[in-house]
Order: sequence, then C-alpha cells, then structure tokens
Amino acid sequence: MCKSNDVFSNPEAQKAFKKARTNNTVGQIFAISGGSLIGIGIIPALSGKKQEVRNGVVYENQPSRGWTVVGMGAGLVGIGIPFAIAANKNAQKALEIENGGSTAFQPYFRLETASNGMALSYNF
Repeated sequence: MCKSNDVFSNPEAQKAFKKARTNNTVGQIFAISGGSLIGIGIIPALSGKKQEVRNGVVYENQPSRGWTVVGMGAGLVGIGIPFAIAANKNAQKALEIENGGSTAFQPYFRLETASNGMALSYNF
C-alpha cells in the first residue's frame, strides 16, 4: 500500500507523485520486457550459424533472428527511458510543491573567490 498520501498533504503534490508512480511503472514494464528480449536474443545472435539435430530433424540456428529480437528489446528499452525521465521530473515536482519551493526558473548571480582572485558566476 502506498504511504504517499501520509507524506504529501498538498493535493496537487499527491497528484504529481501519483503521475510519477504511473510513469515509473510503465517505464519499468518496458525496461524489463526489453531487457528480457535482449537476453533471449543475444544467445542465438552470438552463437553463429549452427546445425542442431532434434528427433532426427536438422534445425539451422540463424543469428539474424537473434539480432532481430535484440533490436526489438533495445527498442522497448528506448521507449521506457522517456517514462523513467518523466517519473523523475514528476517526483521532483511533487517534492517542490509539497515543500513550498517555486517551480519557476530562477537564475542568480554569485560572487565567488577563485585561487587568484574573485569570480562572478551565473547559476541557473
């Protein structure tokens, strides 16, 4: 059971965190599925073209099929990456809303000391 409702008292923060959890779940589904396909496809892809005899029938192991499966797995992992990034952004947004932090862009200047003088830095 999710304890986020106990942690986040602001309804807008709860909504953002719920969206983050959903994005995280979808991203993990794509990542696990893609990783499984990569693992399944890499074995025949790297083993090369070989003949197997099973029950008196000769089977050809074709590496190109393995690379196709690896490619599909990489595609699924690639689809899952934006969901993982969105989950992180929504979780950060929920924390900023809950803590009362501003979500607007706030650049600032800072005067710092350097090894042989002073420096003015622009932070954003």
